[in-house]
Amino acid sequence: MSVAPCRLAPEPYIRHTTPAKAHRAGRVASRARHAPPRRAAAQPRARPERRRSSPLARIWQLVDIVEGPFDDDRLYAIQELGATGTVEKRALSALIKATEANNSAVRKASLETLGKIGPPAAEAVPAVAAALKDPDRSVRWIAAETLGKIGPAAVPAHAVALKDPDEAIRRFAAGALRDIGRFAAEVVPTLVVALRDPDNSVRWRAAAALKEIKAPAVSALAAAVKDRNQSVRWFVAQALGEIGPAAAEAVAALAAALKDPDESIRRRVALALGKIGPAAAEAVAALATPLKEDPALKGGRDRSGGGFPNAGYEPHRIRHAAIVP
Repeated sequence: MSVAPCRLAPEPYIRHTTPAKAHRAGRVASRARHAPPRRAAAQPRARPERRRSSPLARIWQLVDIVEGPFDDDRLYAIQELGATGTVEKRALSALIKATEANNSAVRKASLETLGKIGPPAAEAVPAVAAALKDPDRSVRWIAAETLGKIGPAAVPAHAVALKDPDEAIRRFAAGALRDIGRFAAEVVPTLVVALRDPDNSVRWRAAAALKEIKAPAVSALAAAVKDRNQSVRWFVAQALGEIGPAAAEAVAALAAALKDPDESIRRRVALALGKIGPAAAEAVAALATPLKEDPALKGGRDRSGGGFPNAGYEPHRIRHAAIVP
């Protein structure tokens, strides 16, 4: 029986080995030689791509959140709906309902989103118009602005807003009607009343709206040339001048207004007649002599003190636009 070097040998790596141990090692080696070949390690299976939800499914998720009870989540969902620009009926219905939420931030966010949607949100006009009576002033302002973005479908609501006690609401309404232009012909009488508004910004916006409406507004403007309010007469003359040749129907009323006691109004009327063109020449022929002596038509400085915008600062235009030489 042979014995391998003992553990006390000088080389520390030599191990004590017996024939029994060697026999066992041989058996293990023999089994390893005769064992079937191992299968190659399976490759890790690729993860399937996560299925992306469709845009419509995303909108439904947001609508569900908007209809939920949690205000913070509703605010987020409302803003996301605005970013998608969706016009889905269910989404619009949820936004319209949100304009009546208890939380003012939710009401404001829903109104702003309806404004971003624009004309396709026409069915929201009654709800947005109702928001003009909201106890929160900032909500009322956003509602007025939203009506302007919705467009022609909101014209009747603007007519009501022009009578609102809040001057900011009246400004928004008059400005929106100015932007809508020709589609606002049905509210011409209301705009003429708005020319008497105590707020100067409302007055000039109403005049600008009448100017954009053009021909349909001429009859109402011609009647307003004789208004008792000085500022109304001034803005009416300006609007008729901006309408130009299409305002020929108002020539007679403007010719009579050349005798207005206010110098700045006579100046504005002369400019309006000049912009109307040849149709106005015959109407003022009888007034040629007195007009030549009128300082308001000679480019003189405005001494009315009425504080009207642009009055007295256009002498060169007056000389060229006046009917008389």
